Amino acid sequence: YALNTKKKYKKKSNTLDLQQREEYHGGAVFWSPSKIREARFRERVRAREEEQEKLQKAERRHMKEQATLLKKIEQEEAKVERERKKKEQEKERERKAAERAELQRKKQQEKEAATTQKALQLSQK
Repeated sequence: YALNTKKKYKKKSNTLDLQQREEYHGGAVFWSPSKIREARFRERVRAREEEQEKLQKAERRHMKEQATLLKKIEQEEAKVERERKKKEQEKERERKAAERAELQRKKQQEKEAATTQKALQLSQK
């Protein structure tokens, strides 16, 4: 129970940035209320700047994550496009090969027909 109470009431304390003069050589120093006010103001400004820096870091991290995600999406789209083009080219190659085969088959038929015609003409003479 004593440990819980000790932990419960323990506050994090920080010292104010009370700027001392160079001629300080020890002993008790009494600070005017205006000096304490200035030190508290400096502390608030420092805390605000620290918070803004944290927010900026978080924003930069978020922007970097978004850029990475966008890049990944663009890469995936490019990959899909490459695959589509590859398939398209393969179909075109197959179509051209079929056309060549058909043309070769027709030429062969014409050649055979011409040979047959020649053979008929020679046999008739």
